[in-house]
Amino acid sequence: MCGRFHSLTQEQLNTFFALAGTTLSQIKVGEVFPTEFALVKTKFGFAEMQWGIPKWQGTGVIINARQETVLDKPFFREDMLHRRCVVYMPYFYEWQDHKVKNAVHRDGQPTLKVAGLYRMVDGEPRFVIITQEATPEFMVLHNRLPLMLEDDEVQDYLHGDDVARLTMSKTTVNVVWLPDED
Repeated sequence: MCGRFHSLTQEQLNTFFALAGTTLSQIKVGEVFPTEFALVKTKFGFAEMQWGIPKWQGTGVIINARQETVLDKPFFREDMLHRRCVVYMPYFYEWQDHKVKNAVHRDGQPTLKVAGLYRMVDGEPRFVIITQEATPEFMVLHNRLPLMLEDDEVQDYLHGDDVARLTMSKTTVNVVWLPDED
């Protein structure tokens, strides 16, 4: 996890960007792949950012950071301390047995709020998604799960100082998944 996710609908994106007083330019509606743009929220407001931070070797991008080591890794530490973001999506994709594509969402919640971090690369903001160890129920699909935030955790995650507490694994995450028919 998480190698692809679905963007919000055009109507939802328009609403978020109207609140921010800007317009969309690079976010597409539909399946989001690494290096494409998505809606994120920082402590400064909503923005569109490119998914993936270039690897230090100069080839490829890193799209996820592990919750349990994000503060220990020099590559992520400063971003985690000072540049946290929340990625908005209705669901993400995970493959069962590398064959069956499943859409994973939270039961009863139309929008997932996923913890992330970002940095500026060549003057452009780039983000990664923070993952945690999967809950026992989710292990049948994958051993990692995005670190999902509750509505009342978003502001504290973006502005809070207790970063270790803010990135603790969730032991119970009510997610459901269905084969994606697209």
